[in-house]
Amino acid sequence: MFIVNDNQYLNITTDISNQEKKYGRQIPENSKHFIWSENLDDFISVCKDAINSFIDDCAEDSFEDLEEINLGYLYTLNLPRADFLANQHPDLFCHLMKFADDLFIFPPFFYHNENLVINQETFLINPITNIYIEDNKIFMEGFGYFIKDRNEYYYTNVKDFINKENLVKVVR
Repeated sequence: MFIVNDNQYLNITTDISNQEKKYGRQIPENSKHFIWSENLDDFISVCKDAINSFIDDCAEDSFEDLEEINLGYLYTLNLPRADFLANQHPDLFCHLMKFADDLFIFPPFFYHNENLVINQETFLINPITNIYIEDNKIFMEGFGYFIKDRNEYYYTNVKDFINKENLVKVVR
Protein backbone atom coordinates (compact mmCIF):
# COMPACT_ATOMS: atom_id res chain seq x y z
CA MET A 1 0.00 0.00 0.00
CA PHE A 2 1.32 3.44 -0.90
CA ILE A 3 -0.21 6.49 0.76
CA VAL A 4 0.66 10.14 0.06
CA ASN A 5 -0.10 12.76 2.74
CA ASP A 6 -2.16 10.25 4.77
CA ASN A 7 -5.08 10.33 2.35
CA GLN A 8 -4.14 9.62 -1.26
CA TYR A 9 -3.69 5.97 -2.19
CA LEU A 10 -1.51 5.17 -5.21
CA ASN A 11 -0.90 1.96 -7.13
CA ILE A 12 2.73 0.88 -6.75
CA THR A 13 2.78 -0.72 -10.22
CA THR A 14 1.24 2.10 -12.25
CA ASP A 15 1.58 5.41 -10.38
CA ILE A 16 5.03 5.48 -8.75
CA SER A 17 8.70 5.50 -9.68
CA ASN A 18 11.86 6.84 -8.10
CA GLN A 19 14.17 9.73 -8.80
CA GLU A 20 17.58 8.25 -9.53
CA LYS A 21 20.46 9.56 -7.42
CA LYS A 22 22.26 10.79 -10.51
CA TYR A 23 19.58 13.51 -10.71
CA GLY A 24 20.33 14.63 -7.17
CA ARG A 25 18.67 14.23 -3.82
CA GLN A 26 17.32 17.75 -3.55
CA ILE A 27 13.74 17.79 -2.33
CA PRO A 28 11.39 19.83 -4.54
CA GLU A 29 9.40 22.57 -2.81
CA ASN A 30 6.06 20.84 -3.42
CA SER A 31 7.13 17.45 -2.08
CA LYS A 32 4.74 15.33 -0.07
CA HIS A 33 5.21 12.74 2.68
CA PHE A 34 4.53 9.10 1.79
CA ILE A 35 4.30 5.77 3.57
CA TRP A 36 4.82 2.63 1.52
CA SER A 37 4.09 -0.73 3.15
CA GLU A 38 4.45 -4.25 1.83
CA ASN A 39 4.04 -7.69 3.32
CA LEU A 40 7.59 -8.58 4.37
CA ASP A 41 7.60 -11.96 2.59
CA ASP A 42 6.32 -10.37 -0.62
CA PHE A 43 8.90 -7.59 -0.37
CA ILE A 44 11.72 -10.10 0.12
CA SER A 45 10.53 -12.20 -2.83
CA VAL A 46 10.82 -9.12 -5.08
CA CYS A 47 14.14 -7.82 -3.72
CA LYS A 48 16.02 -10.90 -2.51
CA ASP A 49 18.10 -11.50 -5.65
CA ALA A 50 19.53 -7.98 -5.51
CA ILE A 51 20.13 -8.18 -1.76
CA ASN A 52 21.68 -11.66 -1.83
CA SER A 53 23.89 -10.75 -4.77
CA PHE A 54 25.24 -7.76 -2.85
CA ILE A 55 25.82 -9.87 0.27
CA ASP A 56 27.60 -12.51 -1.84
CA ASP A 57 29.87 -9.79 -3.24
CA CYS A 58 30.73 -8.79 0.33
CA ALA A 59 32.57 -12.13 0.67
CA GLU A 60 35.39 -10.44 -1.25
CA ASP A 61 35.67 -7.77 1.47
CA SER A 62 37.27 -7.99 4.88
CA PHE A 63 35.42 -7.28 8.10
CA GLU A 64 37.32 -4.00 8.32
CA ASP A 65 36.16 -2.98 4.83
CA LEU A 66 32.54 -3.66 5.73
CA GLU A 67 32.84 -2.10 9.17
CA GLU A 68 34.21 1.07 7.58
CA ILE A 69 30.86 1.54 5.82
CA ASN A 70 28.83 0.34 8.84
CA LEU A 71 28.06 -3.08 7.35
CA GLY A 72 30.34 -5.18 9.56
CA TYR A 73 27.29 -7.03 10.85
CA LEU A 74 27.05 -8.84 7.50
CA TYR A 75 30.45 -10.40 8.14
CA THR A 76 29.65 -11.07 11.81
CA LEU A 77 26.44 -12.86 10.78
CA ASN A 78 28.36 -14.96 8.24
CA LEU A 79 26.93 -13.19 5.18
CA PRO A 80 23.27 -14.10 5.79
CA ARG A 81 20.55 -14.48 3.19
CA ALA A 82 18.00 -11.68 2.88
CA ASP A 83 15.13 -13.62 4.44
CA PHE A 84 17.22 -14.65 7.47
CA LEU A 85 18.40 -11.09 8.01
CA ALA A 86 14.86 -9.69 7.73
CA ASN A 87 13.30 -12.25 10.05
CA GLN A 88 16.07 -12.66 12.64
CA HIS A 89 17.62 -9.18 12.60
CA PRO A 90 14.96 -6.78 11.29
CA ASP A 91 16.78 -3.62 12.41
CA LEU A 92 19.91 -4.67 10.52
CA PHE A 93 17.84 -5.59 7.48
CA CYS A 94 16.26 -2.13 7.51
CA HIS A 95 19.69 -0.55 7.88
CA LEU A 96 20.89 -2.46 4.83
CA MET A 97 17.82 -1.43 2.81
CA LYS A 98 18.35 2.22 3.74
CA PHE A 99 22.09 1.95 2.99
CA ALA A 100 21.44 1.06 -0.65
CA ASP A 101 17.79 1.61 -1.54
CA ASP A 102 18.94 2.48 -5.06
CA LEU A 103 20.27 -1.10 -5.40
CA PHE A 104 17.87 -3.22 -3.38
CA ILE A 105 14.46 -1.55 -3.60
CA PHE A 106 14.13 0.66 -6.65
CA PRO A 107 15.45 -1.61 -9.44
CA PRO A 108 13.36 -4.67 -8.51
CA PHE A 109 10.18 -2.64 -8.07
CA PHE A 110 10.45 -0.01 -10.80
CA TYR A 111 13.09 -0.61 -13.47
CA HIS A 112 11.41 -3.46 -15.35
CA ASN A 113 7.82 -2.46 -14.71
CA GLU A 114 5.97 -2.68 -18.02
CA ASN A 115 2.79 -1.26 -16.42
CA LEU A 116 4.41 2.05 -15.52
CA VAL A 117 4.21 4.92 -17.96
CA ILE A 118 5.98 8.00 -16.60
CA ASN A 119 3.77 11.05 -17.07
CA GLN A 120 2.74 14.23 -15.24
CA GLU A 121 0.66 12.20 -12.74
CA THR A 122 3.58 9.94 -11.74
CA PHE A 123 4.77 10.24 -8.14
CA LEU A 124 8.57 10.14 -7.81
CA ILE A 125 10.10 8.91 -4.56
CA ASN A 126 12.93 11.16 -3.41
CA PRO A 127 14.16 10.15 -0.80
CA ILE A 128 13.26 7.28 1.53
CA THR A 129 14.04 8.59 5.02
CA ASN A 130 12.96 5.75 7.30
CA ILE A 131 12.49 1.98 6.99
CA TYR A 132 11.12 -0.30 9.69
CA ILE A 133 9.45 -3.70 10.11
CA GLU A 134 6.32 -4.24 12.18
CA ASP A 135 3.81 -7.12 12.25
CA ASN A 136 5.42 -8.89 9.25
CA LYS A 137 5.21 -5.72 7.14
CA ILE A 138 7.99 -3.47 5.95
CA PHE A 139 7.29 0.25 6.02
CA MET A 140 9.21 2.83 4.01
CA GLU A 141 8.62 6.50 4.66
CA GLY A 142 9.95 9.50 2.88
CA PHE A 143 9.19 12.32 0.53
CA GLY A 144 8.36 12.54 -3.12
CA TYR A 145 6.51 14.63 -5.61
CA PHE A 146 4.13 14.43 -8.50
CA ILE A 147 5.92 15.40 -11.70
CA LYS A 148 3.17 17.93 -12.49
CA ASP A 149 3.87 19.77 -9.19
CA ARG A 150 7.61 20.14 -9.62
CA ASN A 151 8.87 23.69 -9.93
CA GLU A 152 12.30 25.34 -9.90
CA TYR A 153 12.63 25.53 -6.11
CA TYR A 154 14.04 22.81 -3.86
CA TYR A 155 15.49 22.05 -0.44
CA THR A 156 18.93 20.51 -0.20
CA ASN A 157 18.11 18.22 2.73
CA VAL A 158 15.22 16.69 4.66
CA LYS A 159 15.70 18.90 7.73
CA ASP A 160 15.33 22.07 5.65
CA PHE A 161 12.23 20.64 3.94
CA ILE A 162 10.58 19.80 7.27
CA ASN A 163 11.44 23.23 8.71
CA LYS A 164 10.66 25.01 5.42
CA GLU A 165 14.06 26.73 5.55
CA ASN A 166 16.75 27.45 2.96
CA LEU A 167 14.65 27.13 -0.19
CA VAL A 168 16.96 27.29 -3.21
CA LYS A 169 16.16 28.10 -6.83
CA VAL A 170 17.50 25.75 -9.50
CA VAL A 171 20.06 27.50 -11.67
CA ARG A 172 19.98 26.31 -15.27
